Amino acid sequence: MKRAQETAAPIANTYSIPIINDDRLREIGNNRFDHTPWPSDDLPEYGSFWGSERPFSTITPERPEGESMMHFRVRIGLFIEEMLEKHREQTVVAVCHGGVIELAFDHMFNVGPWRRCEVWSKNTGITHFEYVEHPLRETWRLYFQSRVEHLVDVRLHTDGRGPESPRSDK
Repeated sequence: MKRAQETAAPIANTYSIPIINDDRLREIGNNRFDHTPWPSDDLPEYGSFWGSERPFSTITPERPEGESMMHFRVRIGLFIEEMLEKHREQTVVAVCHGGVIELAFDHMFNVGPWRRCEVWSKNTGITHFEYVEHPLRETWRLYFQSRVEHLVDVRLHTDGRGPESPRSDK
């Protein structure tokens, strides 16, 4: 998704790491039930219900081959499990929309299809999970959710070029 890619660019530049686009991290309703993405210029309209109300029904009723909340959860779970397998001793930064973070919670904390709460994330908020291999504890730790302290001193350029860091001379 374009906004997530724009957010990822300064992170990648700062740490000299490549951006790897992964269609599994697209927001709910932007992929078909087989996990292939709809073209960005032809995204379907959402239904008049939220996916957790009808987790096994497509959330894009005009397109019956659209994903359901459970398809979305599987898509996010597959991404997480692949990252664990390939990058077990590394840090993985995933820049995504809030629905992806919410379904990551569902996967990691074993939430069933009918949820009782929502996980809200602020734009550019940072969530930090850690996978821990420990025989006597849960395997996931949540250190923080939706932190935005990094935005406190960020100012926007008046010429529309995006954020800038504060100058020490002001």
